[in-house]
Amino acid sequence: MKTAIIYARAKASDSIKMQVSTCREYAEKNEIQVIDVYWDLVLSSLCQPLAWNKILNIPNPEFNYIIIYDHERVGRDLMKQMKDRRNLKNKGVCIITPITELTEESFKQQDEYEKFQEYCYTCYKEALRNRRKSR
Repeated sequence: MKTAIIYARAKASDSIKMQVSTCREYAEKNEIQVIDVYWDLVLSSLCQPLAWNKILNIPNPEFNYIIIYDHERVGRDLMKQMKDRRNLKNKGVCIITPITELTEESFKQQDEYEKFQEYCYTCYKEALRNRRKSR
């Protein structure tokens, strides 16, 4: 059986409830068993996402997916997002959203997206190296 956790992140508890509800409906529709729900109530961009960090630090996840309402819920820092996704993928965990259908095509698109992110990250690191050399 496919298993997942739900992650929600927002500034208001009503928004978190809506995100969790939407993610639960999605899981039910796709026959995914939700084993836990994590959420972060962030009052400003300076707040640390404690629940998200807890998820990232699970050594051997007992779930296949993390269902999030929107990809931006894991943060707006693209470099950190790429690092987090790579970390989770290496543990066998895939991030999915209610907007993305669970099809072979959606997983191919996600792989292409991750390859593009990896390419951007490589370019970013190369630009930093070149910047340091030019100083």
